[in-house]
Amino acid sequence: MRPAGSLAGLRPQRQADHNGLRIASGRIWACVDRHAEIRYFYNRHRRGPLKRADMMADNRMRKYESIDEYISDFPEEARKKLVEMRSIIRQQAPQALEKISYQIPTFYLNGNLVHFAAFAKHIGFYPTSSGIRAFEKELSKYKHAKGSVQFPLEKPLPAGLIRKIVKFRAAENMHKAK
Repeated sequence: MRPAGSLAGLRPQRQADHNGLRIASGRIWACVDRHAEIRYFYNRHRRGPLKRADMMADNRMRKYESIDEYISDFPEEARKKLVEMRSIIRQQAPQALEKISYQIPTFYLNGNLVHFAAFAKHIGFYPTSSGIRAFEKELSKYKHAKGSVQFPLEKPLPAGLIRKIVKFRAAENMHKAK
């Protein structure tokens, strides 16, 4: 048996596709011993091999069943912001259904209304590209992209702006349903 973290008994394989798994950069380390189903990945951005089991244990790989379960998995600072974000969205779209989609909290009203998620330094809010375009000027002080905006954890959430965006998206989705 090989010691944990050791590359003894492993050989690098430089295949582009290994058992249906494509890796653009780096190498795939495959076990040569009888535990062939366990593979170690060598990534240029990390120092040394990383077990797939370790990657699955990471929160980003966890499968959530409810928004409450998602929120409870974060530290207190992020949890408060997530609860606040959820209540703001609920107030503006009480008829929207809550669900988990793409492993993040989602509100659904005749299609996806908005998504939100917690990260190390920000709360991500995803009102689709139309929601971002409609409020481009107000969102200019935050880091944003085509369909997302980042609200820093150290600053209060812009509740008024979030309310306007959710209201706009709800009206847009209701109109789409007609």
